[in-house]
Amino acid sequence: SPAAPSVAFQSGRVGHTTTSQGANVTGSSQGVIQQASGAQSGTFTLGSSQAWASAILTFKANVGTAASAQRGWMFPPNFVSTLALNAPIKWQTPLAPTGTVTVKLGAQVACTADGTTDDPTFNAATTATPTVNASGANIMTLTTLSALDKTGCAANNSVHYKIFRDRYDPADTYEGWVFVNGAGLQFGMH
Repeated sequence: SPAAPSVAFQSGRVGHTTTSQGANVTGSSQGVIQQASGAQSGTFTLGSSQAWASAILTFKANVGTAASAQRGWMFPPNFVSTLALNAPIKWQTPLAPTGTVTVKLGAQVACTADGTTDDPTFNAATTATPTVNASGANIMTLTTLSALDKTGCAANNSVHYKIFRDRYDPADTYEGWVFVNGAGLQFGMH
């Protein structure tokens, strides 16, 4: 648009900051992640009557359902398997969204008695869908995934710990990278 109007984005879409591209052009964008291909349409409302132009772009998602990181070690001899196993994750996003958007984060563990595998079968994941802070970019957020499924875990077991972002889950509506600054595993000992 030729001036800098306020922009109201379509409900269910992720609006991005309206940016001035010079004295005569202002650009705004909104997006949505669709789980299936098909016809798409969108709307927006300008805060004042003026000329405008638009373009629609579509992108195919990368192959895969999640981005993950995995680490392995042994539980100590005084590990207490009856206490909760929690996973605090510190993360941030490099772009502040316009409106309310969420990310889907998860964690899970797998335990083996002998530590002979690098490809264990993981227990069920514990997930959370926190809201991305819209007040600015690179704001550190702490999300704790509580009570991970620790079936088969005992003292002196090899434990494999995996965290992930389920980028293609419909609940994950943030269109951008999520940077993990730290991840821990809190467990009880006696």
